[in-house]
Amino acid sequence: MSVWSRILASASRAFTHDDEPGSPSNGVGCEAKACAPDANDVGFTIAVVGLGAKLARADGIVGDDEIGAFVEAFQPPEGEEENVRRVFEIARQTVAGFESYAKQIGKRYKDKPCVLENVLDGLFHIAAADGVITVEESDYLRRVSDLFGFDD
Repeated sequence: MSVWSRILASASRAFTHDDEPGSPSNGVGCEAKACAPDANDVGFTIAVVGLGAKLARADGIVGDDEIGAFVEAFQPPEGEEENVRRVFEIARQTVAGFESYAKQIGKRYKDKPCVLENVLDGLFHIAAADGVITVEESDYLRRVSDLFGFDD
């Protein structure tokens, strides 16, 4: 199985929390499968890794705590952590380009808002990993939320 297949499988697992009380997949009428990205959507996987890495860069400092938060939020398969880390390292070089990732995911999953909510939840987890959500991270999250089609 390729690294992208494994990352995609991991991303799908990260968005099916139907056993957790109060999780988005249990609320607002979303069933677990409805809150998962399409099974073969490699573009989604790349975009999620890109969004997470670029968010970590938003405050200018990418620490191990943010990388760890990404791994916690999007749960790469056992043995693939280093591959995910390499992709993350490439994407985190600059914040530039995050809007195209957010637009891509927002457009593709506009009919599955719980998928978008789960992505945003994971991004919040990354932003808070170092103990503070900076103005830059907050602006980034708001912009992603806007591009996903959410309002206040």
